[in-house]
Amino acid sequence: MNKMRIAKGAKTLTLKIKRSIGFLADMHVGSSVAIWPKEFKRPNESSLCASRGQRTLLEYWDDAKMQFKDYGVDTVIIPGDITEGKNTKGGGRGLIANQLYEQQDAAVELLTDIIPSDADAYIYSGTQYHESDDMLIAETIADKLVKNKVIAKFAGTLTNNLFGGTRVRANIYHGTGGSPLYRATKMDKEQMFIQLAEHNWDKLEEPTDIIIRAHNHFYGYLSLKKHSLQLPCWKAFELTYTTTLGNYGRFQPDIGAVIMLIDEDDNIWIKRFDYKLPHIVDKFETI
Repeated sequence: MNKMRIAKGAKTLTLKIKRSIGFLADMHVGSSVAIWPKEFKRPNESSLCASRGQRTLLEYWDDAKMQFKDYGVDTVIIPGDITEGKNTKGGGRGLIANQLYEQQDAAVELLTDIIPSDADAYIYSGTQYHESDDMLIAETIADKLVKNKVIAKFAGTLTNNLFGGTRVRANIYHGTGGSPLYRATKMDKEQMFIQLAEHNWDKLEEPTDIIIRAHNHFYGYLSLKKHSLQLPCWKAFELTYTTTLGNYGRFQPDIGAVIMLIDEDDNIWIKRFDYKLPHIVDKFETI
């Protein structure tokens, strides 16, 4: 059991930590505005190199790797949209690599580097649009990580989990809806309906302590009767979708990683590593 000092307002608390769980969501590897290796070697011996903005994301990635080590992360959860896919709606625009196997291999390279050697990794499928009709990309990535000596497992699309050594139970899934204006509304509603399913309808096998979601590319944490954690992403603003273009200010994403600490009393503590958003395709220019 590790001891950690955590700031809470003007005070610093010393906690005994039973579990330390890292989260990396919505990497979208393959997009020209998302995380990408500094120099990815292709099978034909040519290279696909990260742009200036992607190198900024890589600096953040390296910092998250250090934080995972410092906080003694024992489990890493990657809840979907690891790769960008073909971007068929955009005619393949906005991709640094349009071959799925290259996106997979680049993702494996990044994840092999950041997942601590003694940590378990759980890989989830995300949005079908960013996967493939012919294969489960997330499962393939998990298999390739195992070949790289990473303790990785394909977790499917949705899981209900008890974090070993604690009484904390989580519901983990990539996708979620959400109000475009009040982002916490969806989180609050999901808490309410899970409570109804647990207590009024008697439909769930075990109660849920924390609801973990990705997909929306923003960070949020709501602690009411339950906890809800909305994960940030590793993809800057893009010009592909009319929804984001028409809501330019609202859809500026949050970049970063999250660590969930569970103390000796099974209290949940959320540590977010927030990084300044790089502007790659929407940078300010003089004309």
